[in-house]
Amino acid sequence: MSRIFTCHVARLDKSGELHQFKPGDAVPEWLHDLVDDQAASDGTTPVVDDNHLEEQVADHAEESDTGSDDGEAPVPEKSWKKDDLIDWAEAHDVDLGDASTKDDIWDIIEAYLED
Repeated sequence: MSRIFTCHVARLDKSGELHQFKPGDAVPEWLHDLVDDQAASDGTTPVVDDNHLEEQVADHAEESDTGSDDGEAPVPEKSWKKDDLIDWAEAHDVDLGDASTKDDIWDIIEAYLED
């Protein structure tokens, strides 16, 4: 049975990307466990576990925190996401050349930091 939303829903996926759904949109497979089965299948408003959403948002914020509260520029770490490493490199005029993988980008940044 196809499941659809009957209201607007915004949800973060595991990587932290925001997905927005409008009434009539199909419930994606990765979201099935977080949407009440009866609510989604009988046409009533889907129920999303708001507590889980708040935890997920907080977890993502901690994982991607690349700033510093003391005003100092953050020092990148290998645990940063690829896009955050690229942003840091661009902000510090680090030439990434043809690097396309996170490991290659990290190697260039690490060498830059050691100089």
